Amino acid sequence: MKNRFTVNQTSKCRGLPMTALLLAASLAIAGGLYAGMRLSADNISTDTLLREKESIERAMERDITACYALEGMYPPDLTYIREHYGLTYPESRFYVDYRPIAANIRPDYAVILLRQEEGGKGE
Repeated sequence: MKNRFTVNQTSKCRGLPMTALLLAASLAIAGGLYAGMRLSADNISTDTLLREKESIERAMERDITACYALEGMYPPDLTYIREHYGLTYPESRFYVDYRPIAANIRPDYAVILLRQEEGGKGE
């Protein structure tokens, strides 16, 4: 009588040995996990950059308002804000377009996320 708990080591499924199927399944699962982790890391990186951009915009708003409240004029240029109000931001990742209109009219500005070359994603 044949033992029902013994696995036939030579059984084939669709013409491939069982070990090859297990190896292929393991590789597929590992590849899926890697892709999922990579997508998660990219999403976290993008979210971080967007939050950093918002933080720079809030700092610009705060510094422009403080300058007008303390000095009675809006900052004449971005360098003035950096030197007198301590604005800092990573210039390799962001460009700040600052356009003064007049000493008594609130300036226009925009914080622009630069395109990332190595692995990162820009807007």
